Amino acid sequence: MVQKPSCAAKIASSVDSAILAYSLSMENKPIHPGDGLVRQDVEQTIDAVRRLARDGMAETDDMIVRLMTGT
Repeated sequence: MVQKPSCAAKIASSVDSAILAYSLSMENKPIHPGDGLVRQDVEQTIDAVRRLARDGMAETDDMIVRLMTGT
């Protein structure tokens, strides 16, 4: 199966973010709750990302489809 370049880009972006978070923590510059979507615990952080993907991206998804279909 041939993977799409966009899938590889998503994986690379995620790995880059993980490396950046690790590097910041090694420099004693951790990411704190309230920084972006980071919340008090991992479950709350996952919920914030879920809400962004579900609610926040709905209009973006519609626009992407319109652009792809030329409508």
